Formats: sequence, C-alpha cells, structure tokens
Amino acid sequence: RKNMEVFRATESDVQEAREERKYTITLGQVGIRCIHCATSSATGGAKGAAVSYPGGISQISKAVREFRLKHLSTCQFIPHDLKTKMDGLNTSSSLTSVLKRYYVLSAKALGLVDCPNGIGIRTKDESLPIGANLSLDVLASIVSAQPDVNVNLDPSLSSLDSISAA
Repeated sequence: RKNMEVFRATESDVQEAREERKYTITLGQVGIRCIHCATSSATGGAKGAAVSYPGGISQISKAVREFRLKHLSTCQFIPHDLKTKMDGLNTSSSLTSVLKRYYVLSAKALGLVDCPNGIGIRTKDESLPIGANLSLDVLASIVSAQPDVNVNLDPSLSSLDSISAA
C-alpha cells in the first residue's frame, strides 16, 4: 500500500487510457497507480500495469494484487532495497477475504463509491480534487482509526458526472 496512490483522472489520463487500454474512463474517475512511476518525469508518469481503474470498490483488492504481481517486480523506479524487501513478502491466500474487506472499508472511509462508470467520490468537500493523489497508507490509518466505517453519502451526487465539472 505504500507503493500506490489513489487519484482522480485528468483529461490526459482519460486520453492515455483510451490509447493504451482501448476502453473509456471518465474525467474524475478514481484510479490507483504506482507512486514511483507517477512522479517519474522520465516516462511521463505511471502507465500500463502501473495504473488501474477498478470497476468498483469491491475490485480494488484485485487491482492491488495484480499491481503487485505484474508491475512491482519490473518497476524501474522503485528503490532496490524496497524491491528486495517486497520480494521476500508472501501474501497468504487465506488473507484474501480480509484484504478485500480492508480495501472496501478503506475506500468507503475515504468517500469512494461505486458509480455507473467506475469508482467516484461522494463528498460535498470533494476531498480528492481531479489530478490529486492520496497514498493508500492514508486509507490504512483511516480504517484503523475507525474499525466500523459508516460513510454518510451526499445523495445529491449521484454519478461521476456531477463531480467531474471541477
């Protein structure tokens, strides 16, 4: 989780996803990406397996697992000592349901919700502006501070379209 961040898609993210993945994402849609690649000017930011737009909050854990399997071992921007440490870690398959619940609760605590076009944010203060990012570590601290998450959603925000006009 220290190697990924949550972000809202910008116009350039939308265009890039169209070119790379042959599917459409929308302005403001929430995605996750490699923090090491996102800050790299050498490649112009995170691309390919370094970026994911899960279709719903229940799919975040799968996206994180795929990120770990497909990207982290080949990421050219991750520090060598961190890569070595991560190679030694092994996630037990018995933890899958625990991790899935962890990511769902974390996403809800942040105000992330399922929308028709993927994951969106339903908060009046729009705590994650378009183009902004937030470490998944922040999600962990939110969940550990609030073990029984109960998010109050703003009913006036019913889709990504209502938050993407910023």
